[in-house]
Amino acid sequence: FNLSFDAFPFMAFRDGKVAGISARVVRVSFTGELSFEINVKSRDALMLWQKILEVGKPFGIMPIGSEANHVLRVEKGFISLGHEVDGTVDPFDLGMGWIMSKKKQDYMGKRSVEIRRQSDNPRRELVGLLIDDPDRMVTEGAPITPGGRREATEGFITACVWSVVQNRTVALALLENGRSRIGQKAHIRLKGEVVTAEITQPCFHDPKGMLLRS
Repeated sequence: FNLSFDAFPFMAFRDGKVAGISARVVRVSFTGELSFEINVKSRDALMLWQKILEVGKPFGIMPIGSEANHVLRVEKGFISLGHEVDGTVDPFDLGMGWIMSKKKQDYMGKRSVEIRRQSDNPRRELVGLLIDDPDRMVTEGAPITPGGRREATEGFITACVWSVVQNRTVALALLENGRSRIGQKAHIRLKGEVVTAEITQPCFHDPKGMLLRS
């Protein structure tokens, strides 16, 4: 494979061989930086895994688990099924309205989104949170309420991790009218206390995607 940017741009895929194994290589990323996904037949997966670890050993290569991957995707503001995608939000809430076609007359899900968005009720939108105490972790699912008062929630924490690149905790949340509140404070209710945080854009690393497309 020619892995140069011009020959293999972001979001492209190529069919060929990796370590002598037939594979489809896709230039996508759930880490927020330059990455490739290698797809092979299930019977070839172990052999490919072993060969990659063997070749990468001089470079200190090591496998990572889903929790490490979770940290990387939160730093980048990538969404995750079961965290930010919970059946109540749509692409516009997630800042992905660009993915909704303006040219196609119809497509799956279009009518459902249009019906939901006809309501005057506030939408919960994806935002980032920087907790005022940079060392503080908060529980995923913790409610956010106006002023931290005991009343109906206006959102909740979808993810909170320790960010290596930021050297502090960062969090994602779904918050009512969240994008218009960037720069303001949010109040997170925990057992016996209220934690405050600054509302930010939901991306804490390489917001312009320069590393992603490098």
